[in-house]
Amino acid sequence: MQNDCEITYSIDEYGNKIETKIIGNKEYVTAWYKGGNKMFKQEFKDGKEEGKWFGWYGNGNDWYKEEYKDGKREGIWITWDKRSGKIVYVEEYKDGKLI
Repeated sequence: MQNDCEITYSIDEYGNKIETKIIGNKEYVTAWYKGGNKMFKQEFKDGKEEGKWFGWYGNGNDWYKEEYKDGKREGIWITWDKRSGKIVYVEEYKDGKLI
């Protein structure tokens, strides 16, 4: 079975580049700041949030790590401070609920 791949590129109102890749029922979205650093990576399945999501600040430091399963929050979520790179908070989710 062959999965067709459709890739589109756009520029948002701030000049950031966004790539959207669709393969079957999955959509992968990656964005880069105007300066070239990666901004985020996200995944969707059947239109719902899915998998691991990552975000970075414009300076390249980690911003967040999140995980989704069937559109619900799942697993360990981490957010980092923009300047220091230190962890600001950690949360854990199961089936969309904070545990």
